[in-house]
Amino acid sequence: MLIERMTAFPVHSESFRNPAFSLGVLLGVCFSGVGLTWLLLANRVPYLDQYAFERNLSLAIAFIVLALIPTSRFMKSPRRSFLCGITAWAIFTATYSVTELHFPGLATRLSSFHLFVLGGVVLGLLAALSWVMNLVIVLRRVRISQL
Repeated sequence: MLIERMTAFPVHSESFRNPAFSLGVLLGVCFSGVGLTWLLLANRVPYLDQYAFERNLSLAIAFIVLALIPTSRFMKSPRRSFLCGITAWAIFTATYSVTELHFPGLATRLSSFHLFVLGGVVLGLLAALSWVMNLVIVLRRVRISQL
């Protein structure tokens, strides 16, 4: 009886019920998929080298759109927005560090640690900016209603 309790894994943990965490995991898989697709297209499909600018621009747009999802979904809660974004970015960084084993040139360009810090700063700024914008909207509504 005691052994059964110790080996049982709680399937429905509190962190999995958190919508910010679950959306972050989904976005992390999306970030990783986009990043891996870009990496494979850039290194394994040589006839697309003539479209390198377009390929890199489409990657940047895809990453911006994915990064704006937590900000727009959790606009009223910067904590949830940051949790969602940093979870997604941590999954992407883990995928990036694994791909550094197969593509050693990635580490010379941008290390996993620097990538994680860069994403964390950007996602933190997006969360703070959305919170400030939400405060401005709420204060304007209160001010207009008082008139």
